[in-house]
Amino acid sequence: MTFYDEDLPLYYIQLDRQRLKVDYSSSDGLGLGYLVHKNVLAELLEDASRCNGGADGGLQLVRSLRMKFLPWIADVLRSPLPSDTKTWILRCCERMGLVAVAPYQERSQVNLAIMAFSLCRCCPAGSDAALFLRSVLMNAWHVPEEVKRFAERKSDVYGIYIVKPGTLQRMQELGLRVVVRDFEREVWQRSMDNSSMYLDIISQFSSYCCFTYVKGLSKLDDILLKWLAEYTRLHPWRFVYIEGVDTTFNFPENRDRCNFRFAPANPLHSVKATEDLQKSNVTLARPSHTVSYDPAMQPSPEDLQDGRRLLSCFAKNLAPDSSTGSHADDAMHQETMFSQPPRASCYSADFRGELEELLFGAASCLVLLVSAPGAGKSHHMSALRGRLQEEMQFDIHEFDGSSDILVTTALAEVLQRTMISQSTMHSQKLLILDEYHMLSDEHKDELFEWVRAKLGPELRVVLIANRSDSKDRERLEQLRPAASQVRVAHLQTRLSRKRIEQVMDARGNSEKWRPAVCDWLVASRLLFGEEAVSLRLCDTLEAILQKLEPRASLIELLLHRVPTVSRTSASDFVDAYLQHQGLRRKAATQSLVSFCFRVALQDLSDELCSFVEFLSLTPRAHEAPPAVRLLAWACYVMNAKKWDLSGLSSVWSKRHLFVDQVNFPFELSEEALGSPSNSGPTFSWAGDPTSLRDLVDAVRRGHSVDWADVHRKVWSVEHIKDSELFAQLLSLSRTPSVILQQVLASNLCSLLRLSNTAAPTAVQLARIILQHAPVDSTSSSQVDRPRCLSLWTVILHDQQELGCVELLRLAGGPSALLEAVLWARNWATERRSTAPARTRERLLQQTLALLSCCSWKPLDTGEQLSVQELVMLWTGGFACLLRAARPAQERVWRTRQESGVMSAEFLARGELPPALPQQRLQQVLRSVADLQGDWPLEVRLLWRVLHSRSSAQEVSKLWVAAPYMLQDMSSEAGSCARALHSRNRGFAWHPLPKLAAGFAVQHLSGAGERACRHVPGSVC
Repeated sequence: MTFYDEDLPLYYIQLDRQRLKVDYSSSDGLGLGYLVHKNVLAELLEDASRCNGGADGGLQLVRSLRMKFLPWIADVLRSPLPSDTKTWILRCCERMGLVAVAPYQERSQVNLAIMAFSLCRCCPAGSDAALFLRSVLMNAWHVPEEVKRFAERKSDVYGIYIVKPGTLQRMQELGLRVVVRDFEREVWQRSMDNSSMYLDIISQFSSYCCFTYVKGLSKLDDILLKWLAEYTRLHPWRFVYIEGVDTTFNFPENRDRCNFRFAPANPLHSVKATEDLQKSNVTLARPSHTVSYDPAMQPSPEDLQDGRRLLSCFAKNLAPDSSTGSHADDAMHQETMFSQPPRASCYSADFRGELEELLFGAASCLVLLVSAPGAGKSHHMSALRGRLQEEMQFDIHEFDGSSDILVTTALAEVLQRTMISQSTMHSQKLLILDEYHMLSDEHKDELFEWVRAKLGPELRVVLIANRSDSKDRERLEQLRPAASQVRVAHLQTRLSRKRIEQVMDARGNSEKWRPAVCDWLVASRLLFGEEAVSLRLCDTLEAILQKLEPRASLIELLLHRVPTVSRTSASDFVDAYLQHQGLRRKAATQSLVSFCFRVALQDLSDELCSFVEFLSLTPRAHEAPPAVRLLAWACYVMNAKKWDLSGLSSVWSKRHLFVDQVNFPFELSEEALGSPSNSGPTFSWAGDPTSLRDLVDAVRRGHSVDWADVHRKVWSVEHIKDSELFAQLLSLSRTPSVILQQVLASNLCSLLRLSNTAAPTAVQLARIILQHAPVDSTSSSQVDRPRCLSLWTVILHDQQELGCVELLRLAGGPSALLEAVLWARNWATERRSTAPARTRERLLQQTLALLSCCSWKPLDTGEQLSVQELVMLWTGGFACLLRAARPAQERVWRTRQESGVMSAEFLARGELPPALPQQRLQQVLRSVADLQGDWPLEVRLLWRVLHSRSSAQEVSKLWVAAPYMLQDMSSEAGSCARALHSRNRGFAWHPLPKLAAGFAVQHLSGAGERACRHVPGSVC
């Protein structure tokens, strides 16, 4: 804000009190902002304007400098520097650094000098005068060079250091005043969460101390690391040192905010052989154990010589197991992974067109935009802001999902304040929530509850995330029925070659190095996944490639971006890359990783799946050894590019040993030839298996957990009780089937029951179990059948629209569906449905009719549905669902039968009548010896007729209520029964030939004659 008239030429710089943690004090009151005289910046801005001759470029530079200088001046004024120091800095700004006398500084005031030096280093620089000013300010403070190493800012912004033990002593020897906070006891007691730990750390700072040293933490959650990094950005004179923390599994964008100058070396980067895995420092960081692999998952020597056989081998071995109820469309997908044309990446190459279509469309929308960090999502939204405000008249509000405001304030309250502040009446609002992935699950649920209540014609929402999981996709799906008038979109994008070239062209990167930078980013994305690359690496890579010997720098860059990769793999990748670019004369080693690099560079169109995406689309690949997975992916790419796959045995023979882990395996320097192929080492997790929350955190960070060991130590003796955390664990895991195999069947069933679990969580668990759990075993228990209970849970409580096709898919076929339905009839105690009751009743009737009428001969074991099973479907708990087909429904059944295809899959495709056809109904009723009280009245009357236990009055009653049940509905007799005329009035039995087969009516004198009069057309 600017106050400007003849007497009051002032700038007003408002403080964000909530973000800066500005509190009321009795001495100073509550600071709202600062008034700064315009003369402080007048000469700097005038010089910037003159630099461009007063043109539009000069005006733009003036505005840019002013927007940067005002917040920096506010930082100087609210810092703990002495008043005379602040005055001197402002005078330097006013005179563009031409100040004769520097402030006095005592040698003992090292901490004060560091505060001033850190603030002066952040002085904006956008013109020559501003650069000169910053150099004057920085050179005014006498800070020893060794001390400066402890006061560096990562990217000139963040003051977070990851340090090794012993750093504290060195800092104290240099005379730095450091506050130490040890969390060892709190970590052991689990008495502090991220919010309380964050508030505790920042409370250690004071006006005379700018260093906080944190001890006792072995790991750091990403949200806490982000909060601390942003806190140091907002307070440029403060630094946080964290000792002994392993950041290997933190998000790469958060590691980029940390300074690793004094960090301990990663012990895994020194592992080269199998015996190195047993070293104490390695086992402390990442213990390992041996796992077995199915020998059938590996290609034979004959397969390696024949490309067709090799593709057929992978297509067969990596196809989903139908017995676990995997998606039917997944089976089709697996057939296309190794066929022509192969499946392309699910991630969009350029999200901008789709996003703009949604935002500039007429309908309201909710968009979840997901891509790896540094792909330009937030930048593009900022670029669209002006157009959206001008063309769509949007009232735009932004919020950072990783903001530390959420430490002390509820998300719904923050969103409400955000939408109300500076809002324009009668205009559509657009909420842009960045860093959505940093929200906790509780905050995400709170967000979607708020969105569900607000989303509509007056609000559009864009959620920007670097990653998403199955729970996020489920939240979007649950929102679709509630927001039928709103477009709900999930946009997943990747960093494509075309997008990289566009960004480098816009930034002005050297044309000489653009192809090399593109090759690095594309190849590393295809091998190591989306998070291995970022547009922020373009300038870094260009600078490295200009060195005489770029190899070492490239290896360190790759190990920093993907710290779980071995140094052997990084070296092989870099050597193959430099040889491809003509920057290395020495030939690269002919390893499997080098071969995969050469294969990756053949995807010039950049349309295929990366290795990480390939694994997510082929879940059974995790059952194969790591080297087989890499070879399968290479064959997938080669087949897409129509390469000859014959003769891969030479590459296969030169492969190294791998240690299994999530995503890209850890390569050793040992050759695999001669080693056992049906077993191998894999990394474990060294945390506490009794804590389900720690297990969830480990899986989220990409740890490989020994689930068999967790079962032996914990799950075999103590049941899992927190269904919400367990569902989160399964949704985050890349191998949920392995986890489910280690959980007792009785435990899974207890988690599915609504007495222990909320209905939405139970449905989420049930769907995961149906997709990934092995077939239920009947040898241990008839009652505890997780897959059967899961299907019953979905039927009763899933709010999504369901049909017989979906149930067949979830169950894994008609036999599994029959087994689940019969189990529910005998053992299911839960009968109350939270889904719409009528739709679920109709679904059950359709399912029972499907199982009763479908042909079983071509399926499974070839056995037909036995009479006993048929009777069980329509008695007991399901007796009340039995209905007789009406004439129109009978015609539908007859049409299906005349088509000659009565398989369950065919019958389920169309609209299935929720009633049994006449022939099947009679078979059921004849086979039941006792009348079922839960049958509808008409069915009970028909049973009495079929069993010759009916009176004439009951026959008449049935005729009036449902005449079609007494008619012959076969095609020969027609759809209507003719009038019956009996001329014999004696005491004999007279069958009625035009009634349904097997029916007979007694014609008796007296009472029988009177009863017969109720039958239309009778001559009694």
